[in-house]
Amino acid sequence: METCILSTADEAAWDGWLARLPGADAHFRAAYHRAHEAHGDGRARAFVATEGDSLFFQAALWRDITQVAGRPAPVTGFDLETVYGYGGPLWTGGDGAFLDRAWAAYREWCAAGRVVAEFTRYNPLSQNQEAARGTAVAQDREVVVVDLGGDAAALWERYPSVQRNMVRKAEKRGLTADEAAAADVLPGFAALYADNMQRLEAAPYYFFGLPYFQDLQRGLGTGIRFFAARLEGRLAAACCVLLYGDRMHYHLSASDAALRDAAPVNLLLHAVARWGQANGFRWLHLGGGRTPRPDDGLLGFKSSVSRLRRPFFIGRYVQDRAAYDVLCRTWMESKGLSERPPYFLMYRLENAP
Repeated sequence: METCILSTADEAAWDGWLARLPGADAHFRAAYHRAHEAHGDGRARAFVATEGDSLFFQAALWRDITQVAGRPAPVTGFDLETVYGYGGPLWTGGDGAFLDRAWAAYREWCAAGRVVAEFTRYNPLSQNQEAARGTAVAQDREVVVVDLGGDAAALWERYPSVQRNMVRKAEKRGLTADEAAAADVLPGFAALYADNMQRLEAAPYYFFGLPYFQDLQRGLGTGIRFFAARLEGRLAAACCVLLYGDRMHYHLSASDAALRDAAPVNLLLHAVARWGQANGFRWLHLGGGRTPRPDDGLLGFKSSVSRLRRPFFIGRYVQDRAAYDVLCRTWMESKGLSERPPYFLMYRLENAP
């Protein structure tokens, strides 16, 4: 077995391996990881193992463990996390013995690099949690997917009645929606997005600013598209969509609160779906809710656009149990807790009790 380690500077090799792997999509690309390195999420590394025609690929962000609850960490090292969105292992399939050997080599690399633990968000379209080995895998929530198969009439017929009614409502109000050039829409989109995050009182991490969107646009090129809904020239809603193979991922979006009753996001999603059909895509992944709750409001909205759902899984793996326990115990002591709460990587938490 041969192995190699890639950084985002090795983009041609990184994306070249991806092109050979079933289940790959935009979230696995080097440029997507590089945008999140710039966002402060850690150092992206991809582990590749090959043996004959068999290939294994696992990418993650390496994050230094230097502090716990604002104090110097009692042990140092790294924890790993998949990039914002989805990740996890990819492999060419077939030989299960090869997969076992690849995982063993990956774990040895992690141990040599002083990795303490790893958190994985598996890709719900790839269902790649099936390739996990030794990781505690659990379903976190459901996500919503739009089937783009067939023609425009078939797409319209598959919509729940709520989506059809909201699209008609938006059109009656005079809204239009279509693909938009990045240079034209990005400043307004970024401003709307910041306003939305403020209204939602989102955690600071989720305030993706204009530089983030520009990084994605420069890095992904035609692998990202922007869409806008407008009312008499006023930006009512906008989103960016990640593209790879036959898949589209509805990545981030924002809307004008003053125009929300005109259903601009419903019309926007219809425009994205129609564009996807016209350009040969099969799936539009909308994601899930803000929480795992089945009555989550965002999940309810997305479910009004499509009835089709997929399970979304997460994985937890502790590489160095002794170090992990020391870090968790230090965090608990700082919070005055005697019983361990059900948080993974709890030493990363700042505001939890």
